[in-house]
Formats: sequence, C-alpha cells, structure tokens
Amino acid sequence: MRTRRGGLNPALMLMQAQIIERIVDAAGALQRVLPAQLRLVTLEALVEDAANLARHALGAYAPPIETVHESPSCVLEVDAARLERALANLMVHAAHGRNPSAAPIVTATSASAAGADIRVTQAGAGLDPRALAETKRHGDHANSPLDLEMALARQFVESQGGSMVLRAAGRGMQPSLLVRLPAHAVRQPAVARSRSGTAAPLAARLDGAHVLLIEDDPDALGFLALTLRQAGATVSAFRLAAPAFAFYARGERTPDIIVSDITMPAEDGYSLLWRVRSWEADNAWIPVPAVAVSAFSRSEDVQRARTHGFDAHLRKPVDVSQLITLIGAWTRGSF
Repeated sequence: MRTRRGGLNPALMLMQAQIIERIVDAAGALQRVLPAQLRLVTLEALVEDAANLARHALGAYAPPIETVHESPSCVLEVDAARLERALANLMVHAAHGRNPSAAPIVTATSASAAGADIRVTQAGAGLDPRALAETKRHGDHANSPLDLEMALARQFVESQGGSMVLRAAGRGMQPSLLVRLPAHAVRQPAVARSRSGTAAPLAARLDGAHVLLIEDDPDALGFLALTLRQAGATVSAFRLAAPAFAFYARGERTPDIIVSDITMPAEDGYSLLWRVRSWEADNAWIPVPAVAVSAFSRSEDVQRARTHGFDAHLRKPVDVSQLITLIGAWTRGSF
C-alpha cells in the first residue's frame, strides 16, 4: 500500500517493523533455549565457509565474493554454524541489487588482543546509521529498524558476545559492516595459516584519501603528516583534540579515517573518539574508521581503544608502512 504521493504507507511501515521485531525476538528466545554448539575453528576457515554459503545462495548473478586475511589467523571457540549464517547473511545483503560485473564484495579478517574483526565491504548500503550506533539512546532502535536478514545477523552475532558496527569506506563506496568478536572467544593463535584467501598487499599509495591526524608532539606530527602526504593522502593535522573535533563536527571536509594519539594534554584520544562517536550517533552520520596510536600496547590498552570506538591500535614508534597499509585498507574498502 502506498500513499497518494507514492511513498509507503506509514502504518504499513510500522507494521512491517513490528513483524520483524517479533521474528527477531522469537529467534533470540529460541537461541536462549537451545544451547550453543561451541567448537574450535580458525577465523579464516569460519569466513571461508561463510563466503561459500553466500556464493551458493547468490548463484552466478551477483558480484564475486573475495576473502582477505590481514593478520595471522587465530583459533576461535564459537557456535560456528550460527556465526557462519550471520556472516553469509551480511555478504548476501552486500550483493543485493548489484551487477555481477560490479566491484567484488571483500570480507577481510584481522585479530588482536582485543578480539577478532571481520569486515564485509558494501554491506552497510542503505542502513540507517542510528540502527547500529555504538552510543545509542534509549528508544533509538524503534525509529531505525533493520531489515529481517540484517536483524537476524545481528542477533546471531550478539549471541556470541560480539557486536556489529557500521563504518564509512572510501569515496564513492558504500559503507562496510564490521563484526567484532570479543577477546574471550579467541583461544589461541593458529598453528598454520590457511591457504584460502590472499595476503594483505602493501598499500604504497593513498591517493584521494583524507586523513584527520591528531598528535601533540610537533616532530611526530610533522613526520607523519609529511609521510602520508608523500603517499598521496590529504592530511588535516592538529596537535590538540578540541580543534580536531571542531573540524570534524563542522562537516566541511569529512575525513576518510582518523589517526589519533592517545596521550595528549587537555583531552586524550579516548575522550576525543568517544565524542566523535556520540556526535556521529546524534547526527545519523556514518562513522569513519579510527586508528589509535600509543606507546602502550598491552592487551588492556588495545581493548580500551576498541571500547572507545577505535578500529585499530598501533604502537609507537609508528611503523609508517604498517600505517599506510592500514589506511589504504580502510579507505579503499579492501585489504
């Protein structure tokens, strides 16, 4: 049913949202009744199996699905069957409505002391950022419902103690969805690397990427800014968090990625990113990726950075080739 102006009837939209909510609630109740079938599986094998499941569902009339593994794999203890289905749902969602000759759907994995991350490019297309905001206010979800397959995927992921977050990709690209699995799901590093997928290439150029760089040390700031500009990036550099946040919130030149020091005077990087994520949620803004740079790299430091909204953590002194590779991975939508 449509209104006279051609839009969907608001009552019908509300009914559809309520039906989806009831189905997802029922699925959640069923998961709580049925015990999780935990088993050990490598991160790479989990993603490869999910990709094969999605390829089978999509058939030949869809963009190719590629898998890339950015860091050495790890062994997870998860309900692999449910998690594979959730990841396959995200890949299918990313492929919907796209031409078979379009750019591939890339599913990239990485692991750190904070847990394991699985990023599906293009999967955030059409999503209201408020539906997956990391800093929600009570009742926000009611105004920004997910479609059924996406809501079920989130239910499956959250049943494993994980979360799903939306991240902006490079210019002209649809947002990515990032599935985050907690540290307690990671049991040990993998003994042998899977042959599936491809290794992460060195991102030698960052042409077209806009980096918001915050570092209180003037020498470090100058060196990093110069290095990134030589790699082709546009860099907006600041020594303090407050002017960096003001620049971001003006929205005049939205960066593709934020790279921020943690220990800074007046306001540290944790506080800055928390404000950035809150501002994005308040303004229904697609969150940009963020990299923390710190002299501290204990597992609790990496976990704290993730909790405050960072997507990656690099130890000082910064390996510039690693930083360029990381920025290239996020701003080009693939590793």
